[in-house]
Amino acid sequence: MGYYVEVQYADWILPRKHYDEAYNRMCELNVTHHDVKRGGSYHKDSDTGAETRNRWFSWMLPDYPDVCKNVKEIMEELGFYIEEGEDGLAISGYSNKTGQEGLFLESVSDLIIHSTGEMLPFIVWSGEDGGSWKEVYGEKEVRVFDGVVSFPGEENLSKNASS
Repeated sequence: MGYYVEVQYADWILPRKHYDEAYNRMCELNVTHHDVKRGGSYHKDSDTGAETRNRWFSWMLPDYPDVCKNVKEIMEELGFYIEEGEDGLAISGYSNKTGQEGLFLESVSDLIIHSTGEMLPFIVWSGEDGGSWKEVYGEKEVRVFDGVVSFPGEENLSKNASS
């Protein structure tokens, strides 16, 4: 099970000067947001009756703060394709099941910039069922807008049209 999504377009840049702050915020989620983790395991030892419960964010390593040494590695662990340029880290893609990447992105939303600096940064997503939406960053909360992809004039095309 799961819902597959793809990034269709992103203008989302984490400036270099915010790498450490973003890394710290994303690592803190492992402690501060334990109650919203969707992944996990449960084991009860048949001999001792001792219970072991582990929780983690969907599709993430439980110990990602120990394994991922910087914000780029966390973003890649989340499933994003990341490019590093002069301005910083940029999301160049994502094509996978949804997990809890939104929580991580929102934790750094106010640190993110648009490439021109004149607009709010954003990511346009599409889902496996044809749905599309746009997430707008740059403020403390992420704003989400549902969308419809249309191509004006396409309705006038015909398979049998002749020239």
